[in-house]
Amino acid sequence: MGRRKRGKKFIRVIWSAGLSPVDLAKLRREVRRALSDPDYSLVTNYDLHWDDVRVDEQPGAVMVASAPGLGEKDMKALVTEVGRARRDPDYAIVENYPVSVRFVNRG
Repeated sequence: MGRRKRGKKFIRVIWSAGLSPVDLAKLRREVRRALSDPDYSLVTNYDLHWDDVRVDEQPGAVMVASAPGLGEKDMKALVTEVGRARRDPDYAIVENYPVSVRFVNRG
């Protein structure tokens, strides 16, 4: 019987409010490069928020993601992004609007 893989320890959330779609695509490429190359430095000329949110491994912990003012279509896309980030340890949520992710214990 093989060893069971341990779950992901954190979810990476990166955002910069107001980036154009073109600049957002560039930022996503730069983040991928920074995560794959330990010698690469990511430098921007705009405010960049980078949060590594620790995954709460307590039974019953609920993940809460919020993006105030986001429309329904974009909210559905964010749900997909968050789901992928929970499964894939190399994936980062990178958006052009404020995103908050946290874990809350049910009690």
